Amino acid sequence: SILLTACSPLQPVDTPLEQTPGPADSALWSSLALSESNSWYVLLNDGPAALDWRLTAIDSATENIDLQTFLWGLDTAGMLVLEHLIKAADRGVVVRILIDDTFLISEDDALLALQEHPNIEYRVFNPHQRRSNSFLTRQILNLGEFKRLDHRMHNKVMVVDNRIAIVGGRNLADEYFGLHETANFRDLELLIGGPITLEVSTAFDNYWNNPWSFPIERIAHIKSSPVKLDKILQIRDKHVHIHSEGTTEERLRRWQSLLADAETGRATLFVDEPPASSPANQEPVFREVANELIALFEDAQEDIWIVSAYLIPMPDLEGAVQRAVKRGVRVRIL
Repeated sequence: SILLTACSPLQPVDTPLEQTPGPADSALWSSLALSESNSWYVLLNDGPAALDWRLTAIDSATENIDLQTFLWGLDTAGMLVLEHLIKAADRGVVVRILIDDTFLISEDDALLALQEHPNIEYRVFNPHQRRSNSFLTRQILNLGEFKRLDHRMHNKVMVVDNRIAIVGGRNLADEYFGLHETANFRDLELLIGGPITLEVSTAFDNYWNNPWSFPIERIAHIKSSPVKLDKILQIRDKHVHIHSEGTTEERLRRWQSLLADAETGRATLFVDEPPASSPANQEPVFREVANELIALFEDAQEDIWIVSAYLIPMPDLEGAVQRAVKRGVRVRIL
């Protein structure tokens, strides 16, 4: 009790406003003659292919990469992504990484090492103030701030050169890409490009500039150490062959082939806004995506298909589905 009452709650941080630059005008993107009016989409249904295209997108970056995720494992998939991001930063690409703090346990030394790279910025959303290398200990130390810490960031986004983006449900860990020995999490993502990419990068900026997105060096419970990035990267399995580096010409041909099979059309992005003040003060009705889903169900005329790992319908959502069924809409939920 003394420990919990003696420590003052974490206060929001004040950082300079940063925004993703406009679309890069590199030789690769220019040669693809991307449409400025229509967005395009490719479904990433297969785990290994989704990882391969992630790495290809990172390798194609010339100016900037924005990465936002809920969970990032230091396993083979996670290390492959990290390795390619570091190589991109080494060649001058500005990399911004924003991650939720839920599962960042015993990783502050690695994160601080990343932050020391001149082209990498690392921020943690809504962090635990009192940190520990034990998950249980950290939860106990922060019981006094449970109301704030119960608001998490589940977004998964990667934007490359503000030209293309990957959005969907996959975290960065082996079980999401078919590389885990026992766990296999089936998921969906979209590789997208065109005008919709600018909306995705704006959504990233909103979270990046939020006062509850903390630079890692301001919250780490350890001091910066001389941990080398090449030492961190030794964790991954070097024998996994999912991605081929390829030449610039080969990457161009891959992008051309991908775009030839892409779907095109207008897109709408639904995303919850980050908290305006403390997450602890965020009211339960503050649920933009849920409300947008309800509005879509109310307007449905023929079919509603839902594929979701988590389905805990609130009364408003249940009511919208029931009303759709009564007016003859076919509803399928997986």
